[in-house]
Amino acid sequence: MSMKFFTLGSIAAATLALAGCGGGSDPVVATTATPGTGGTTATTPTTPTPVTPVTPVTPVTPVTPVTPVTPVTPVTPPVTPANTDTTLTGSVVKGPVGSATVTVKKPDGTACGTTTTNAAGQYSFTTACIGDVIVEVTGGSYTDEATNLIKTLTTPLKTVVSATGGTVNAVVTPLTTIAFSYAFSSSNAATKAAFDAQAVKIATQFGLAGVNLSTSLPSVTGVTNAYGNALKGISQYLKDNPAQTLAAVTTATLKSSADFTNFGTLFSAAYNRANASNITLNFDGAAFNFTGTGAGGGSGTCGISQKGTITAANITVPISFDYCVSGIAGSSCDAGNSALNQSLSAASGVIGGANIVTTYSATCAPGAISIVLK
Repeated sequence: MSMKFFTLGSIAAATLALAGCGGGSDPVVATTATPGTGGTTATTPTTPTPVTPVTPVTPVTPVTPVTPVTPVTPVTPPVTPANTDTTLTGSVVKGPVGSATVTVKKPDGTACGTTTTNAAGQYSFTTACIGDVIVEVTGGSYTDEATNLIKTLTTPLKTVVSATGGTVNAVVTPLTTIAFSYAFSSSNAATKAAFDAQAVKIATQFGLAGVNLSTSLPSVTGVTNAYGNALKGISQYLKDNPAQTLAAVTTATLKSSADFTNFGTLFSAAYNRANASNITLNFDGAAFNFTGTGAGGGSGTCGISQKGTITAANITVPISFDYCVSGIAGSSCDAGNSALNQSLSAASGVIGGANIVTTYSATCAPGAISIVLK
């Protein structure tokens, strides 16, 4: 009991002595009494745990908002219109007509431009006009095949073609002009369709079946072709018949069966002379339509046939014509009908050397020439 007291008192005195020496600021020392050691104590200093400094937070840089991209409107390339210009190329032949004026115009007269032919009668011209156009040739000069004389073209030559872009061949000759004259001898507007239909008929009449008069090139000198031979025949016809003119041949002057027959006889003779041949061309009127002949106003129809021979320039040729006459006043279909007599007089004409027999029928023969009495 006295032992324990001593120990505690010693500890208290030591504590007070330390405090009086200013050791209050020293680190705290824990003392413990080890049992059984007679009061001997061990001191273990307590080391304070250092505080880890806080790492400052790096401020977050605000994100700059992305400006939306305005979509680019695609640029539509301009549409280049298709080139509708038409280049007309061809030749003017009566023989070849040089330095001639080539005028292109629409059927209503709208001008599409002009150009000239070279010494060989050739031309090339580009026009913006679209649709059917008339190609008309005036002036210039040519060497006549029959006389070998240089002549001035005083009669306009024409054709009709369609300008639809690209290159179009347009040959102009007296035969295309004949087709033009008979296709549009009335007030109807010129169209390529009507011209082509008439040109087929004219080509056949001149022995050129299958020849396209507006696209085929006639050869009139050197090695000639059938088209060129027909043109040489026209030149020879004009030489042999001084009273005739190119204007008369190329315009719608053949009005009756007598006209057709007379021309066919004289032309055949001229053709053979120019080409050293021996053929007969029969102009039967199938390509030459005429209306308004005779007194009409009725509803009757009559088929009339005229067959026989005709002699001109010491040449006798057969003839055969079939007519289909409509608009007859009265019902009779015979020689006693005055309206028929008047139409036949206009259609047949009077020609020397003719030996023609006329017959009548209530029906018309296939392919008959149409005559409308008005």
